[in-house]
Amino acid sequence: MTSIDNLTGRPRPLETSVSEWSRAGSAAGQSKPSGEAAADSITLTETSNQIAVASREMAAMPAFDSAKVERIKELIAEGRYSIDPQRIANRFIELELSLGKA
Repeated sequence: MTSIDNLTGRPRPLETSVSEWSRAGSAAGQSKPSGEAAADSITLTETSNQIAVASREMAAMPAFDSAKVERIKELIAEGRYSIDPQRIANRFIELELSLGKA
């Protein structure tokens, strides 16, 4: 066990290797059948796979549509940009409902 005496305030590097953790698990009664190598594994859910796909697709998209921004800027400058408050309200309601179903 490590003593708290002589602490420097800096984190120490991890000194325990994965194989040492595996041996520690074996000592605690979590041993593998003989001849089988200790290995870490993970299982991803379908949701995590969908998130990974969506993340890759979003990373490939531009941050914003610069052409659309320019069109809107022109419409505002010309005084022809109209805002439909009912449409905005409906979209907020749709968003709130979709978040509530999660």
